[in-house]
This record gives sequence, C-alpha cells and structure tokens, in this order.
Amino acid sequence: MLDRVGFLKKYHKFFEIMGRYKTNELLKILGLSMARYITFTIQYCIVFHLLIPQFAFFPMVMMLFVYFFITSAVPSLDLLDVGVRSFTAAHLFAYVTDQKIAVIAGVSSIWLINLIIPAILGSLFVFKLKFFDRTA
Repeated sequence: MLDRVGFLKKYHKFFEIMGRYKTNELLKILGLSMARYITFTIQYCIVFHLLIPQFAFFPMVMMLFVYFFITSAVPSLDLLDVGVRSFTAAHLFAYVTDQKIAVIAGVSSIWLINLIIPAILGSLFVFKLKFFDRTA
C-alpha cells in the first residue's frame, strides 16, 4: 500500500523487509517501544517533580514528547551527549518553565542514572573476566 505513494517508492526495500515480519512480532516490538517510552517519561516526571514541584504535569509530558523526538534525531557521541541533551532541554523547556538550571540538572541526572552508572558497573564486570590464563 505504501508503494503507491510517489515519494515513498525509493523506500520500497525497507517496506519489503517490514513485510517479512508477522503482525504479532511487530505488535510486540511496538509494545516494548511503548514500555520504554513510558519508563523514560516516568523517570523524567519524577525527577522534574522533585526539582520543580510547581511544574504542571501536562505541559511537562508534552514537552518530553518533543524532547525525545528531537534528541533521537540529533546525532551525538555518548560522552558529549549530556551537553546536547542539556542544551536541547534548556531551550525547549524554556517555553513552559523558567527553571533552566533545574531542567539541566534533571536531564543530566537521568543521563547519569541511565548511561554512566550502568557503563561503570559493566566495565567492572568486564575487568573481572579473565580472557587469558596468566598462570601458564
């Protein structure tokens, strides 16, 4: 059906690959994606509620939707990612709150919790592995 749309014809091979999946597999992936989105939204809502208690819920969730969309489209390296995320959040959330530092702190803390702490813990486990037997 999508092949009938003129400007989408160049993406035919992607639609063909999507056609290989069963509907229940695609629904499972959609469900997992929604669970991930809801998890991140809840994390941000909790942190922003702790940092900015007067922040209204609906504008926060709507701005998080836009924030997730923009940050997923902007390329960045993992170590520089906190700067890109903070800059984006500070400019976006300026429309709904004047607490720029609190927004940057919230975004940075979520980045720290979800990326840096698991990376440190994972590297500790990797360093404990013995790839080569040093006793020989």
